[in-house]
Amino acid sequence: MESSVALDTTAQHLLEEIARLRRENASLIELNVALKEGNSALKDANSALKDLVCSLQNERLLLLPQQSERSFRDAMIQTYHDDTCITRLPQELLLRIFLATIPDDYVHDPSISSGPRNTWAVSVSTRRALSLVCKAWYGVATEALYADIVFRRMGQISALARTLRSARVLYGSDPSRFIKRIRMRQCLVRRKCAAVIKQDLAFVLQHCARLIDFEFQPHPQFDEGEADPDNPNSTYNPDWLWELNEGAPGIALVERCASGLRSLSILEGLNTERLSFIHHVLYKGTCLTSLVLGPILHSQGREFHFSLLSAVSLPCLKHLQIDASRQVVQDYIWDMWDAPNLIELTLLNCLDLPGRLLAQLGARLEYLHIVPSRNWSGSASYAVLASLEDHCPVLVHLALPSVPALNLPCEIVSPTLRYLDIWKAPPVQRRRVVELMCEMGHACGLPRLEAVRMFPIGIPVGVCADVPRVCRPKGLEGEETRVRIFPGTRLLETSWALLLETGLPRRCGVKFSAVGFDEDSDADSGSDFHPEDEDEDEDATSWVTEGEEDVIDDDLLEAEADAHSLVSELDRDTILDRNALGLEEDFLFDDD
Repeated sequence: MESSVALDTTAQHLLEEIARLRRENASLIELNVALKEGNSALKDANSALKDLVCSLQNERLLLLPQQSERSFRDAMIQTYHDDTCITRLPQELLLRIFLATIPDDYVHDPSISSGPRNTWAVSVSTRRALSLVCKAWYGVATEALYADIVFRRMGQISALARTLRSARVLYGSDPSRFIKRIRMRQCLVRRKCAAVIKQDLAFVLQHCARLIDFEFQPHPQFDEGEADPDNPNSTYNPDWLWELNEGAPGIALVERCASGLRSLSILEGLNTERLSFIHHVLYKGTCLTSLVLGPILHSQGREFHFSLLSAVSLPCLKHLQIDASRQVVQDYIWDMWDAPNLIELTLLNCLDLPGRLLAQLGARLEYLHIVPSRNWSGSASYAVLASLEDHCPVLVHLALPSVPALNLPCEIVSPTLRYLDIWKAPPVQRRRVVELMCEMGHACGLPRLEAVRMFPIGIPVGVCADVPRVCRPKGLEGEETRVRIFPGTRLLETSWALLLETGLPRRCGVKFSAVGFDEDSDADSGSDFHPEDEDEDEDATSWVTEGEEDVIDDDLLEAEADAHSLVSELDRDTILDRNALGLEEDFLFDDD
């Protein structure tokens, strides 16, 4: 009985389990049908998306050629502003790049006599354009623009003074803190404008507290000082730098020397009174590293009693260029100067080798350049060259004129000398002869001699002082050549000589006065042309362009009109207006 009941219970459970499994099977069948329908729908959607993508790609291919040039340029500009590295350069690096647009001094002549299209004018135009590129460049480009200022006309002095005064009144950016160098190149002054120009020049020098380089070069064809005090239109070279009165440019220059001026170049003739001023400047200018002084004039008045002055100490002076034609200058330097760290020395208009001067300044001298005068004799050269080791114990580079009675490489005694440059009238020796001179120097008193070079006499005086220092002998070897461009002349630089350009022949390219490179040539190819033999009466400004001549004629007409007027002096506003009018009528820094 009990066993039958258990069997019935088990059968009942089996029937219920079978029913449950049938229900689950039916549900799975329905779910499978739904999944198949969903899969079919997804396949249809995927096919539709593929068709849409293909359609969009075809539309994009049709739209790309139709894109306008303006849209493309805008996209490029946006990419430039987002990704370029020029916007992320430090200001200091940008300043170095902008200052590199200023050419070296020996390449250009910034005076107005050099014409409108010179290297200096291109540099100024470039720096002015840089300040207008964008706001990010304005500040650093303005600093580069004011870093090097050249006064070529008197109106520029008043214009700069007005700019400095305006900056102080408006409490704006003071450009005087950017001015590092001021050069007055052949800047003439009219007597009726002199009072205002003198005040403005003194103001500029007083307020340029960071000035480190000052240069003054007078016009060689005009007198110094007021030539005709009765004529209000007389033009002359200003001589205000020699005045030590209160408010004068001279006293302002002394203040700049005392505040850190490093380079001073005064190329005006020096007499007894001006040497006293130079001594006063040097007494204050203990920070000077470079000093260039003009020719020494013959004193017709009182003598220069330098024994009454205090000694001058120039511990930072590295470069010196002076006129050694007068014995009084050599005595003055011997007794009053102390320049223990002088490295480069250039002596102009030498009658002979100044042994006493070399004994005073040659302790650390590495570069010595002797520029001869027309009366060069060299009679005392033998004794000085034989004792050069004692005068200049560390001399490396020597440039001096040829002495016909001496074989210079065999007479010089200097264990440290490596480079010897010899000024000689053309025709210069052939290349093999120059190389033999170097070998003879090795065998005599120049064991470290590496190169001997011949320089032609006839290079303009304003250029020859810098030629050995600019044309360094290290740069060339063997058959290599290099053309050096100086104001008014060009030189072909080789490893053994400098060749002077003498003109442009019709069929031969550039012609240089010297022998050919082939040492086996039959005859000398030297030129008979000598610049110093030209007609001295020829006008040095006859080569100016027609536009420049028109400007000069306008000035002459203006001077004639003013001569009939009763105006003896012009005020500052009138000078500024005339300067602005002159800039409009004169050449501009553009390419039109």
